[in-house]
Amino acid sequence: MMWVATYHPDAPPPASGDVEWIEVNTKRELQSQLKRFPKSHPVHECAAANNKKRLLHFGLYYRQHRRDGWHRGRICLLGDSCHATLPYVGQGANMAIEDAVSLATCLEKHHFLMEPAFQEYYKQRYDRTRRVVNSARYLGLLLYSQNPVISFIAKRLGPVMIQSNVLMTMTENEFYNKCPISMKPLKGE
Repeated sequence: MMWVATYHPDAPPPASGDVEWIEVNTKRELQSQLKRFPKSHPVHECAAANNKKRLLHFGLYYRQHRRDGWHRGRICLLGDSCHATLPYVGQGANMAIEDAVSLATCLEKHHFLMEPAFQEYYKQRYDRTRRVVNSARYLGLLLYSQNPVISFIAKRLGPVMIQSNVLMTMTENEFYNKCPISMKPLKGE
């Protein structure tokens, strides 16, 4: 089983890679964050059942979208290396797969001449990946805002938007209808 607790830490974790400090600090931070929930909340049961040696602490950070191209010479980036995204829309792996298909298609189209293939790949992918990365960023800001007004609005409007299918329609349009990978069966299938 996997469960997640999100919070805004008082300070970022150390960059030194001191695993022992991080493990101790993660346990301390977890206990501190669990105090926010009533004793009857199921998160306490999850935390109690969790092997304390398997607590993982991941920082989630927005990273500016690369605008300077995704290649240098014969090296071309795809996936998180050029458009890392926060997990709030669940599209990171999908975008990497789309990148791979797009890059392969561009290489084939340009007879494996890298420069024109890499340039076309970047042009094909930049706008979509920017929209997805920004969608995840703004959804995270909305869901986990520390601003009481924004938090109140998110808690009130979120369920209404989901029930009215507004959010689902927007999501389906972006992640399915605008998907650059053909949904048609491959030849011979």
